[in-house]
Amino acid sequence: MSRDPRDDYYDNDPDRAERERDFDDDQSERDEAVIQRAKGKVMAPAIGLIVVAAFGLVSLVWGAVRYSALDAQFDENIKQIEDNPGIPKNQKQDQIQLVNQIRDVTKAAWFPCYGLIVVLSAVILVGAVKLMTLGGTFWPMTASILSIIPCTNGCCFIGIVFGIWTLVVLGQPDVKAGFAARRRAAYSPDRY
Repeated sequence: MSRDPRDDYYDNDPDRAERERDFDDDQSERDEAVIQRAKGKVMAPAIGLIVVAAFGLVSLVWGAVRYSALDAQFDENIKQIEDNPGIPKNQKQDQIQLVNQIRDVTKAAWFPCYGLIVVLSAVILVGAVKLMTLGGTFWPMTASILSIIPCTNGCCFIGIVFGIWTLVVLGQPDVKAGFAARRRAAYSPDRY
């Protein structure tokens, strides 16, 4: 098969390197504009996810404070049952036994539940930071889904709002283009 003579023209073209360099400069400028536009769109949902994660971490502090008063609350409930003259003696014993069982289960599950909330809040926080920097879509997607689930953070309403907003923003074409441009910029030869 013979070569096309036009290929030789392009190989021997003295201006070829300059044209290709100008194209690369234009590409990097376009990528930078796309990245900035995408960062502008994801900034508010990312800050919202940070707030959701902060509520989760604050709920840990609240849970630790509440744990110290847990026994006193259950003892007060038992005292109310014992002081109630309208409850028969055998029914009082059953209710007191039930309250003590609930106390035991609550105390056993207290720290694992709050530990899970801390881990999930940390994942939401990592996802929010990755969203702010356009560092990939896995962590922001995971963070938004976790924030939609009510029991994974300290304030379910705010989590639902910012989680859905983040999912909507992540689905926009210009935000997807921003993530792609950020990926290209991260692996460009000029970076090293």
